[in-house]
Amino acid sequence: MFALDCQGVDLRAAAGRLALVQLAFRNETGIHCFLFDYVQLGETVKALNPFLSNSCYKIVHDTQTYATMFAHKYGVKLQGVIDAQWGYETLTNKSLYCQTDILEWCAVAPPGWHDECTKMEQNEMWWLNRPLAQTAMKFAVQGVCSLYATSPPPQLAFASTQQAQLRMALGSANKAVESAESALASMARRKLADRPALAATLDEDRMDGGISEPTGCRPSSGRLKRT
Repeated sequence: MFALDCQGVDLRAAAGRLALVQLAFRNETGIHCFLFDYVQLGETVKALNPFLSNSCYKIVHDTQTYATMFAHKYGVKLQGVIDAQWGYETLTNKSLYCQTDILEWCAVAPPGWHDECTKMEQNEMWWLNRPLAQTAMKFAVQGVCSLYATSPPPQLAFASTQQAQLRMALGSANKAVESAESALASMARRKLADRPALAATLDEDRMDGGISEPTGCRPSSGRLKRT
């Protein structure tokens, strides 16, 4: 499990420029981070392509922007993505406007994070300056490590997925039972409602001579003759 984030200028635009790719992961000593400088690495950034396109899980908070950027600019299909934006919007019924929303919702946002985000958004060109300012580097590290902190360990995530699937299956089964019970109750009510009308119709037909008893069922008044 990794967390993936990107920094640059106008990343949503065709003329935008990617400056930095951040990766965070966890091992037995804690959460760690790698920064890949796309401004200075040049063609060697292609060495990262196999990782971006493999099925290893990657938490991303702006999947659409990053997937489009990597596909158009580097010919890489971003795969193995866990879309944090989709998860946030599904669970909260709110739109995710920036990474800050999900970090605050998960209670993992660093102190003063909202103000730092505002400052970096107003100074996007900082990402292209080299050497990279310590403020920008700290922001990049904190952002991707906090994004990683929004995820549970893989075992818990798998268990949560199984529990969610079980709840959905039980919910569907309960709805099916309720629907069947409702249909049976409706049929019973219709039958009860039809009985008085049917009885009235039979009585009217008997009075009019419209219904006669089968002759084979009438008692015979004559005696049997011997042959």
